[in-house]
Amino acid sequence: MKFHPAQDIIAADPHRFRVARCGRRFGKTHLAAWELYAHAVSTDGGRACYYGPTRDDARDILWKTIKEIAKASIIGDPNESRLEINIRTIHGGSSLIVLYGWEALQDRGKGVGVKNTFVVLDEVSKYTNFEYGWQEILRPTLIDTQGGALFISTTNGFNHFY
Repeated sequence: MKFHPAQDIIAADPHRFRVARCGRRFGKTHLAAWELYAHAVSTDGGRACYYGPTRDDARDILWKTIKEIAKASIIGDPNESRLEINIRTIHGGSSLIVLYGWEALQDRGKGVGVKNTFVVLDEVSKYTNFEYGWQEILRPTLIDTQGGALFISTTNGFNHFY
């Protein structure tokens, strides 16, 4: 993996929750894909989730990239309909990478009751009801594992991400 200096700073930051407000073409998706893969491949029984504004956005933005990055570690075939990839870990176990849309979390509470080890929230400035979705649904999924999160976005006015 090759990052530019600003991406290196974000990737090396040891905080559990990290926020990156970056301009267009910064390489947020590239960084997110490698972060998801790194967490999945290093954690037996891990569950690394990516949230885009919509499920279609998640598929269009990250699906092809994450399959390419993880190709050497993929167990079986990626589930194209569920946007899930089983990954062989460096310890001999397996982990899961899953892509979702924020709208599913809002509409159906998608994510309640699962245990995540890492979450990437992409284009956070476009999310509706962010505080509720984060505090009531996603953050509790990280409690058991002391999992982390990466919040990335371009700016979109003076909203919750600003």
